[in-house]
Amino acid sequence: VQTCALPISHEYGEGLSREDLRTLALDLRNRMKDCVVVLVSKSDGKVNLVATVDDLAQKNGYSANVLAKSASSILGGGGGGKNDFAQGGGIHEGKISEALEAIRGIVRG
Repeated sequence: VQTCALPISHEYGEGLSREDLRTLALDLRNRMKDCVVVLVSKSDGKVNLVATVDDLAQKNGYSANVLAKSASSILGGGGGGKNDFAQGGGIHEGKISEALEAIRGIVRG
């Protein structure tokens, strides 16, 4: 999805740990240019989420911290971090699509 000249990569999988998601998200961010990457996985009855935002996206006002906090609150948990990378999650597996849609809404403005 291309929005505001920024590609948004968001994926959902199962069984990936938060560390696995972190590794994948950072790899994607480094391969893509001008991007926002959000990855979500269900693991051990919880939802894990990571968000990363490259330098140009940050200059355009996007923050991984804001994205992770917003999505995690929908998922019934918490999250946070820095402007370039943040993580979070929650317990409401049924709200993953809603959380990802909220991120799309933030990025699209």
